[in-house]
Amino acid sequence: MYNLQALKRKIAKEGLETTIQFLLSDEIPLQLKQELEKDHIFNNGYLCLSLLYSLA
Repeated sequence: MYNLQALKRKIAKEGLETTIQFLLSDEIPLQLKQELEKDHIFNNGYLCLSLLYSLA
């Protein structure tokens, strides 16, 4: 599962743009989005870009 630390590693490895594209893709399961809402990566189904930029 993804959390803040996992996303930080993904951004470092693959880049911020690639990570954002992954998070916005239709391939990401709803359950994963719900888990990421707990870490405020998503807010009401919308991606919180300011938090992602702070992880880069």
